[in-house]
Formats: sequence, structure tokens, C-alpha cells
Amino acid sequence: MPFPEPLAELETVSEVRSTLIASSLQALKTRGLLERYTELLPREFHDTVLHCIAGQWFPLAVGFAHYQACDDLGLSLEEQKDIGSDVSRRIHETFLGVVVQMAKGVGVTPWTVLGKGNQLFARIVKGGGLQVTKLGPKDAQIEIARLPLLEIPYFRTAAQGIYQVAIGMFAQRAHVRFVAAQSRTPAELTTLHVSWV
Repeated sequence: MPFPEPLAELETVSEVRSTLIASSLQALKTRGLLERYTELLPREFHDTVLHCIAGQWFPLAVGFAHYQACDDLGLSLEEQKDIGSDVSRRIHETFLGVVVQMAKGVGVTPWTVLGKGNQLFARIVKGGGLQVTKLGPKDAQIEIARLPLLEIPYFRTAAQGIYQVAIGMFAQRAHVRFVAAQSRTPAELTTLHVSWV
């Protein structure tokens, strides 16, 4: 699946869906981290972020403030991935619910979901895009372009959890890892390797 437009023509992500941030806040709250997070979040973003509801579009600056505060929590990589997994479950209940129901009846595979990657991506951010390359029968490379939030280590790690759950919904088990050697500046191009059984 190629990028939705040639890479050179893709616009940088300019907005992020509040659904992503609201799901992230819920995952922090569940772990008892909301108070520490609130202390780290710049005060000018408190009203917007702490009272957000699903379905709104926020400027990228709101996403940066949120994910930088998450990064400043200093959580382990495992905790960050777990939070990403929780977020994925929450957002995919909405976005992938119909596909999951179809999968039970007609054998939808991870390739089906990966093929819809840009449609799903466009539901949570405005701008950027994905490219998926098949490396083997159950092995793929995902390139994410023009998503500046990937500069934040926390977001990069949580994104691995998001993809792991999304792919794992259609397989027994999935594994996702960041491929630093094939990633340019993460804001410009980030590469993930995905495999499943």
C-alpha cells in the first residue's frame, strides 16, 4: 500500500483527533498517573486537554503538549507500550469494530487492516500518511511520514503498542518494533517492523 500521495507532496500533520488524547488520558487515569501528568502538562493546555471529549480536532500543539507531558512521566518502555495498547483497544472499538465483526465471519487478516491503514490514519490525524510494504507472508514494514509527534520518544513507543493491538486483533499474536536504522528524522519518516502468527 503506497503513501496516499508521493512522499514529497505529503503535508505535515497539522491536527490530531481528541479521541486519541482522551483515550490516552483514560489509560493514565487507570494507572493512577493523572495527577502527576497534570502537574507536567503546561497550564495553558489544562482546559483543552483535561476536559476534551472524543470527536474534536486539536491543533498539533495540543498533541505535543500532551505527549511531552506523558514523556516527562519517565515511564518504562514496557509501561509506554502498555498504555499505547490500551489506547489502541479504546480507539479501535470505535474505528475497527465493524471490521472485527466481519473478521469473525469472513476471515479478515492483518493484511486487510494494513491495506486500510491510510483510511484509519486519516481518522486520527490530518496530514501525513502511511506506506506498507509486504516483506513476507506475515511480515510487513510500515513507514509513517510527516507525523511530528513521533519526535517524542513516548509517542514513538506508544505507537508500537497501538499497532501491535490493531494487528493482533486479526492474528494470534503480533510484534511491532521501531527500526531506527531505516528511520530518518522521526518527524519526517518513521519505520516500524510488524510480524504476526
